[in-house]
Amino acid sequence: MGRSTTMGRGPYEKSGLVSDTSLPPGRTVEERFEVPFPATVAKVGGKDETQVTDDTLEITVELWYLPYGTRDTTPFKWREAKRTVRLVPFE
Repeated sequence: MGRSTTMGRGPYEKSGLVSDTSLPPGRTVEERFEVPFPATVAKVGGKDETQVTDDTLEITVELWYLPYGTRDTTPFKWREAKRTVRLVPFE
């Protein structure tokens, strides 16, 4: 009981913990994600060295509204943002 995405007999028998994933109204929320650049590992001087294959990366972020928490219902895309990120050499 309380361990799957489906409801048992009713909400009164749901014993799992519910995490609040909603956005608070009127407040800015910031989240950080790691986005790895495409790279290959090559042997240089007997050591493994990571070499970046391309120094630009296009990132697309989509914010979807899921009425019941799944895409099986009637979801719709609320916002979309695209950014091109360029890798700057670290000196």
